[in-house]
Amino acid sequence: MIYGVALILSVLILSSIALYFFLKGQIRWSLIVTLILGIGLRVYCSLDGRLHDWDERYHALVAKNMIEQPFKPMLYKNPVLPFDYKNWDSNHIWLHKQPVPLWLMSLSIYLFGTNVLAVRLVSIIFSSLLILVIFDLGKELFNKKIGLISAFLFAINGFVLEIGSGRASTDHVELAFLFFTSIAIWFTVIGTKRQSYLFAFLVGITTGLAILSKWLPALIVLPIWFLLAMYCKQTYTFIIKTLLIICSITFFISFPWQWYILNTFPIEANYEYAYNARHITEVLGTDESHFLYNIKHLRIKFGEYLYFPMLVLCIFIIKKWRLPDNYKLLMFWVWIFIPLIFFSFVKTKMPGYILFTLPALYLITAYVWYFFNRKYYKNLYFKILSIILLFVLPLRYTFERVKPFNYRISRSYDEKYDTKSIVFNDPYNIETMFFTDCYASYPYAPEQKVIDSLNNAGFKVIVK
Repeated sequence: MIYGVALILSVLILSSIALYFFLKGQIRWSLIVTLILGIGLRVYCSLDGRLHDWDERYHALVAKNMIEQPFKPMLYKNPVLPFDYKNWDSNHIWLHKQPVPLWLMSLSIYLFGTNVLAVRLVSIIFSSLLILVIFDLGKELFNKKIGLISAFLFAINGFVLEIGSGRASTDHVELAFLFFTSIAIWFTVIGTKRQSYLFAFLVGITTGLAILSKWLPALIVLPIWFLLAMYCKQTYTFIIKTLLIICSITFFISFPWQWYILNTFPIEANYEYAYNARHITEVLGTDESHFLYNIKHLRIKFGEYLYFPMLVLCIFIIKKWRLPDNYKLLMFWVWIFIPLIFFSFVKTKMPGYILFTLPALYLITAYVWYFFNRKYYKNLYFKILSIILLFVLPLRYTFERVKPFNYRISRSYDEKYDTKSIVFNDPYNIETMFFTDCYASYPYAPEQKVIDSLNNAGFKVIVK
């Protein structure tokens, strides 16, 4: 109880201080307080003592196994019993996700030990850095006030906190994809302004890393580069050359891993590619598949107020069709609506699929606020409504997701097994293999002949 009250008071105090500095025009201090608030929330949410069921424990175990063999992703490192390579939650070679988030998690576990904080550390760092990146995107594309509002909304967003702390499905993989995609777009903004080929290389590298984090939706960066280059009035020669650079570097970063797994693990790799494609035409791993799922979840995951700035964006694009500024607005439309439309047609729906559109959603929200604030800055009702929509409602949603009164920090995995132990009938079999040195652990009880054969082979069989 006391920890929940302390968290709520800390968040309210820091948010109020950030708002005070913002209203006083002290953007730097407001950003510093926002960053402290965002980092504090991320660390707090990551202090759960146990791995979460979906999908964090699987990612953590594969990452742990990659410490010794980084180019051989394995769930069951020692599969003593037969397995089906099609079952991603119980197989041996594990290619269910692209490797970059797992490599980063593996490095963290190697450096800081086999514990939950090491599993979540990269996500904490990436998610915290994105607060600054989103601020700078707003500053470069509009102004500091728009950047700060966007950064604040991202810093306290409950779904981002859930994803980065492993509480929501696809967890650290989704966060890594959001990070590299956002960094690629950040480099795009800077590179198109400066007419820089160097930044085209950086965009290619980060786009390739984004593909190696999640997959091909990272290519949204290409039309964004084109539209921003048009907005900055760059020559077609520069645009074509830089797009060729971006595409080439992206290919050379992302393709070798695909070639490697197709040649080294052909059965598993071909099955996973086919399984990924089936997400488009089949409902897999979820019960929800209705067309408006993503539209509905915008308000559930990111905020009820987002529909209005999205509508205003569409109106502005129509009204400013012939103005040079329209390329910038079109860029935001592409960043938000192309993924939204595409994943609405995809049969398998997951809440994290459109997470990488969140920076654009918050930047447009802040832009629309700024537009109306210039018109109604003396209107008291507008100011009250602004504070409710951009301050009170997001904080309410933060507390809903953080669940400050669900104190789970004291929970931990305390069982001990040695390298000769094989555990059966274990409801936490994946965690057992992560936290202990056991040879293997299974969620079901074996036949007696299996136990006898394992005992004869020198193993210590433990049936819970």
